[in-house]
Amino acid sequence: MPRGSMKPNEAAKASDAPFEDRTGYRDEFIKHPLGEKHKREVAAWAPNPAKLEGLSNYMKDFIPKESGKLPSCKPDSNPYQSSAPFQGETTNRHDYTKKSGDRPHVHQHEEYVKPDGDMLLNTTSHTDYAPKAGERTQIRRPPSTKRAPGKFYGQTNYSTDFRKLSAERVRFTPKNDYKPNEAPFEGQPTYQSDFIKYKSAPTRSMKPSDAGYSSGAPFEGSTEYTNEYIKKAAPPCPVTIINSGGNAGYMFDAQDDVGHKWYEQTPRIEQSTRWETKSTGALSTQQPLIQLAA
Repeated sequence: MPRGSMKPNEAAKASDAPFEDRTGYRDEFIKHPLGEKHKREVAAWAPNPAKLEGLSNYMKDFIPKESGKLPSCKPDSNPYQSSAPFQGETTNRHDYTKKSGDRPHVHQHEEYVKPDGDMLLNTTSHTDYAPKAGERTQIRRPPSTKRAPGKFYGQTNYSTDFRKLSAERVRFTPKNDYKPNEAPFEGQPTYQSDFIKYKSAPTRSMKPSDAGYSSGAPFEGSTEYTNEYIKKAAPPCPVTIINSGGNAGYMFDAQDDVGHKWYEQTPRIEQSTRWETKSTGALSTQQPLIQLAA
């Protein structure tokens, strides 16, 4: 009888009961009505009805003055030229004094004279050498390897003692004794059959709230500056009225060498006061005149 397999079944277990998709969120969620979101009204843009003058203190107070063009201090880039004829004289030609002199003496070598007689070409080796009788050195070679006489015997123990046996390959014969189990598959694992479900509340989120802190009290917008500030009235500067040609109660007095104009207040005021203005148009009470930048 074939041995039974101990391998666990890998098939998934399927349940016939309908799928329970109810969650704690669906059972306990209460939908509250929300009011309509407040929409803030945006004021429509409107252009400024006042006309742009485009004038600055510099354009009002500036008076152009005529002045000549500054002369250039750059040196002339043209090369120096002279109309006089070229002389061609140099210091060597002008200061050179030619003097008479003799050439240096050249020493003449004596002429070669061939000696009399014939030249002896004998050397000490030729005259004193005595030949000796001797034999040449013979070459010494190693003796050649001697071969054993007779025929080579090439048989081994393996070739003489080996016996070749006839063998056939084992054939696989299928076995038809296996019979599948006819009992229906239960498909109930241990963790499903022994599992005990306990009731539990949903886990409370520990994430901090993203909403900003808001208070129901009205906004207290008072500051130390708004509580203690005392607004003081400042008299308007009469320079702009004088430049525009209006009557500000001042009359022309004099003009200095620099071009500044000085104005004096008219005698209709009990105390005669003279003001001085800088080039920026601001008034100063330190001097009794009003000065306009020319």
